[in-house]
Amino acid sequence: MKFGDIVSFPIMHHEITLRPIII
Repeated sequence: MKFGDIVSFPIMHHEITLRPIII
C-alpha cells in the first residue's frame, strides 16, 4: 500500500460516516 492510500482512506471514510449525521 502507498502512504497516500493510508492517509486518504480514513479521510474518505470519515466523510462518508459524517455526512449522514449532518443530513
